[in-house]
Amino acid sequence: MVLVLIVVFGRKIVTGTNDFIAIPHGVAGWLATVTLTTSPVSTVPAIKWVYWSLSYETAFYLLLSLTLVFPSLKWAILLVTTILAVCWPSSPIFFLEGWAYFALGAALAELNIRFDWRPLFLIGWCLIDLGLNRQLSQCLTAVATAVLIMACTNVWGTWLNSEPLFSRVGTCSYSLYLTHVPIGCWLLLRIDPYPRLASASSLTWHISLDFSVLAICVAVAHAFWRWLEEPSTRKFKPRLVSLAKRNWLT
Repeated sequence: MVLVLIVVFGRKIVTGTNDFIAIPHGVAGWLATVTLTTSPVSTVPAIKWVYWSLSYETAFYLLLSLTLVFPSLKWAILLVTTILAVCWPSSPIFFLEGWAYFALGAALAELNIRFDWRPLFLIGWCLIDLGLNRQLSQCLTAVATAVLIMACTNVWGTWLNSEPLFSRVGTCSYSLYLTHVPIGCWLLLRIDPYPRLASASSLTWHISLDFSVLAICVAVAHAFWRWLEEPSTRKFKPRLVSLAKRNWLT
């Protein structure tokens, strides 16, 4: 959020306009922004349009935290929420719409720990939700991602982890998600303002510009990962893993 604000205020100083983000208004707007309870949780627009998914992610983590506090209820929480997502697709509980994606990842993680009927049962309900309540493109993307995760975490697909380019980008992919809009869009708008007139007549120039901006975004994301994300993970993850081993994974 700090990075986004730096970019928008810098753009405001240079150009005199803010066509970049929706700056929160009032105490309620800022509170919703810093607690990740913007749209779709509330009517406050997200400070950047791709950050809508952070609210779904936070809801998933909150429910998983219940499985740490009450480990005996782990499968009840995962399965009941997934079945609810299947049977109540128009629910006002916002996170049910994207719950199957997260639950599918949790099921795969459990399946890698111990081959059991419960993660298989959870996978089945996730696939039902994807097939009934999601668009075909969303369904195919989720299934392809699940297959790749299974490949990368099992012997038969370990060669994927040694692939040099995408594996390295994947390491900082979350930082890339967080930073690509303020960096990438700012650069594109500076070089080729929307609608993209400068590159509209030249496919070569268009592709060259896109890949150049992509390379810069990846470089910024790697720096963000190196100096912010990775140190945070290194500091807090051992404590969380220790807690999980005592509760959730037993």
